[in-house]
Amino acid sequence: SIGLDYIKLKTVKNKFIGLKKGDKVVFNPLKATKSAIDTSTMLGISKEEAEKLDNDFQLTVEEISRVTPAEINKELFDMVYPHDNIKEKKQLREKIKNDAIVSFAAESERQFMNNTTKKLIEVSEIKLPDEFMKRWLLESNKDKITKEQLDTQYDNYSETFKWQLIENKILTDHKIEVKEEDIKNHIREYFIHQMPQTEKNKETEIRLNEIVNSIMQNKEEVKKIYDRLLEDKLMNLFKSTLKLNNKNISYEEFVKLATKTN
Repeated sequence: SIGLDYIKLKTVKNKFIGLKKGDKVVFNPLKATKSAIDTSTMLGISKEEAEKLDNDFQLTVEEISRVTPAEINKELFDMVYPHDNIKEKKQLREKIKNDAIVSFAAESERQFMNNTTKKLIEVSEIKLPDEFMKRWLLESNKDKITKEQLDTQYDNYSETFKWQLIENKILTDHKIEVKEEDIKNHIREYFIHQMPQTEKNKETEIRLNEIVNSIMQNKEEVKKIYDRLLEDKLMNLFKSTLKLNNKNISYEEFVKLATKTN
């Protein structure tokens, strides 16, 4: 879906005004939003993919929806936060504020990890056998990538390989690992937070165990959780061993910084 709020370029925004179902419009998403982050959110792709959108896209209007402000009442409170028993506007604002703090903190930590990994790759000065790596990548990705595509994307592959070497060294030296019990506890904690306080009883425990066991059978989901927990452990290590320079900036400044450095 395309939200007009994401489109910063006035000439492009004007193209969308007055469109009807079935109409077509051509525009460059990255130029229109002036932000890889906004483009990735709008199109449902990764920020890295959004950064490479150099071409114009043709969009066909299939549906038009409008957002209208909801009436601020108990019905809205229960719809947005069904388990928090919010009774007044002040409580709602406080809850939204706290959720935003958590969300922005997570974004800040992701940016911290990106900056740290880039710096470690830079100072490590690891040299890879590039020609051999290119041949290996082409051989192991037959019919998936061409030589021309690889030449364009090789720097990204190279950084990934270098980081894997650095990461493995750090994990070994600091005896960092993610155990099966860590993954189970993470799943359990996640679903506990989704439940109302009044629901926590023996029956809930049985249901939680069933959910945990079910998710543990999903190898893809387990891998995602493993990677997330491993990154958390690395982040905690970096925070405890590196000299940090904490700085308070506005959301707009943060977006500019993230777009520039990633």
